[in-house]
Amino acid sequence: MTMRFLHWTILPALLLAACTARPAAVSAPPPSPPAPADPTIKIIPAPSSQYTAAQAKISQVIFVTMYTFDMPRGTVSGDEKFWKPVDETALDVATYDRLLRNGLRVGRAPLWAWPGMAKKVDREVVSYRIDRFTTFSGGDSLYVNMAPPMDDELLFTLDRHGATGRWYDNCQNRFDFSFRWEKHLDDTLRVNVCPLITVHRQRWDYFLSDDPIERRLVQDEYLWDLAIRMDLTADQFLVVAPSADADDPYRVGYQFLTHDGPAYRTEQLMVLARTPVPINHAHAATVPSADPQN
Repeated sequence: MTMRFLHWTILPALLLAACTARPAAVSAPPPSPPAPADPTIKIIPAPSSQYTAAQAKISQVIFVTMYTFDMPRGTVSGDEKFWKPVDETALDVATYDRLLRNGLRVGRAPLWAWPGMAKKVDREVVSYRIDRFTTFSGGDSLYVNMAPPMDDELLFTLDRHGATGRWYDNCQNRFDFSFRWEKHLDDTLRVNVCPLITVHRQRWDYFLSDDPIERRLVQDEYLWDLAIRMDLTADQFLVVAPSADADDPYRVGYQFLTHDGPAYRTEQLMVLARTPVPINHAHAATVPSADPQN
């Protein structure tokens, strides 16, 4: 009885000694201090969404220059030699034929051809105007006045159905321009040009008083059937001039691109290019560039 008691007394003591004799766990060494930063290395933060949006918008900026030359009637419209380097098939056949019948002649030419074409222009030009467009791809359209405001105007447009006439009061003839980069072609600008007539109307609203309220209304009448669409690379320019049918005073080419001069009638040649073209300033009087929106 005594030995059994002694055995149960010694056994817990041995177990306790074994637990206390177990070595303590080794703690991890303290972390080393960070290495000093290299002054030659600059950490650039990731661009914010606003920054990337601004960069994308800047890449869509478009710069285009348009030259409008005034010359005696028939200087380039009836000169086939002038039109020889111009690709008039850049438009589809139906659009090209419709423009011709309405007094407009349109084409696309390479920049290398301009010095030869400019010889006739420099010799006959009376005055010229330069309009510079700065816009975003697919942004708001811009317009250029082609004539001063008129009290009234009778205009006929011709299509495959015949002639359609319309009378406009208090109006002004303009060309509307819009630009955008062509997504499926490298470095190609798509130009859209449409003739329009801006009509100004006045209205007086009468109430229970003798002082009516005057309201001015402005309405743009687009001639969509005569819209021009052309793709231009950096080494090409657009040419717009009156055609031989512009002798009819009721057609678009006559009203938009020909005018009465001091002693003779003049015609206008429009050249639109992404790269500025050289001009012989000694042969013409420069007309100050007008704001395209005025």
